[in-house]
Amino acid sequence: MNAILRHPSITPAKLDDIEYAIASIQRCKKLINIIFLFNLIYSHPLFFFFFFFIPLSHFHLYMLSQPKPLISDSVEA
Repeated sequence: MNAILRHPSITPAKLDDIEYAIASIQRCKKLINIIFLFNLIYSHPLFFFFFFFIPLSHFHLYMLSQPKPLISDSVEA
């Protein structure tokens, strides 16, 4: 790599482009690692249990605890 960067055809502008490209690749690698980590967390079975089943059961218990309207209340006389 150092031999390439010391080549006479590499100008400072090209060197800046190369450094920018390397930095972009490193940012992409970090983003890919973050996406992979989220994918790993979301594909875990406990994720489904904690973020879907428990809130759904709480909502169901909440709905069961609400007073139910009588059928005669919803019919206009």
